[in-house]
Amino acid sequence: MKLYKKVVPYVLAGSALLMTGCDSVAHRDVIVAKQNGTIYLDRDGDGLADFAVIYDSDTTKSIIYPYAMPGDTMYYEYKSAYQNSQKIPGCNISNCEINGYNANQIKYMQDINNIRSEIGQKKTRTL
Repeated sequence: MKLYKKVVPYVLAGSALLMTGCDSVAHRDVIVAKQNGTIYLDRDGDGLADFAVIYDSDTTKSIIYPYAMPGDTMYYEYKSAYQNSQKIPGCNISNCEINGYNANQIKYMQDINNIRSEIGQKKTRTL
């Protein structure tokens, strides 16, 4: 009985923490177009835009938006509160990747491109 009293409270507390992490929806879609701070995505594979991510935050917009190009694959998670919406703000996206690169890796590539452009060398990818 002593073990039961010691273990059960921790199990209940741990399960409550796990349930808070399940409040997101994940997608892997193809970028169809981008314009004016919005990335348009194809969810069903027909080549037409079905969903839009609006980047209004300067930080994410300056990293993700310039790197994203039509034809790229974008993986992203967002809060389930936006599940029935066709447009979500980019600031509510977490765990965003483009072609398998997360925001930190994309920022690193942008820094390399800036250094290379200063001395006229070839960039890793045209932004």
